[in-house]
Amino acid sequence: MTTINTYSQLIDFIRANNLSIKQTNEIITASLNVIVLEDYNTKEDLLKAIETYWNKWKNIKERPIFIGLDMDVK
Repeated sequence: MTTINTYSQLIDFIRANNLSIKQTNEIITASLNVIVLEDYNTKEDLLKAIETYWNKWKNIKERPIFIGLDMDVK
């Protein structure tokens, strides 16, 4: 069993294992407590979206739970 304690360990685990997009999505959903709304074609596209999300919200306690939802007010 692998223990993942940090965001970096999560990304390293995903990249080191041959996971499908569905498996990657399930791990991200469970570990970051988010819901990925958009369907991504590749695992790398999904990881880029997660990286963007994490860089913006990592230190904020009340992070949005949806990834792939544009909430910007125009």
